Amino acid sequence: MFVYSPPAFEWSRARGRMGGRPPGLSKKALQKACAAEALYKHNELTSEQIANHLTISKTTLYKYLKIRNVDRHKCIAKPDSSFMGVLPQTPYNKILNLSLNFHNLFCLFSISIYPLI
Repeated sequence: MFVYSPPAFEWSRARGRMGGRPPGLSKKALQKACAAEALYKHNELTSEQIANHLTISKTTLYKYLKIRNVDRHKCIAKPDSSFMGVLPQTPYNKILNLSLNFHNLFCLFSISIYPLI
């Protein structure tokens, strides 16, 4: 039986077990983070629209942007209600439908292409 106490934690650390959740993002979360960065830098959608398209909360969007080292104050889109009907339903088609530059497209698909190389 394992007891959660300071001596038990010290004993576990001495044996090489640190505990806690491992740092970083999963592959799926990293893909969404790249997509969020690309959409945010494209400066066409508001942060609320990006979060809705990627089916994440605004808090998660801001966390992804922080992980990707995006300056949130440089890219601020003005709300445009007419833009909402332009994009298709799937998140990946929404991203491809935008006129992104090559760097952003590479960022979006580098994780899925990397194992094939």
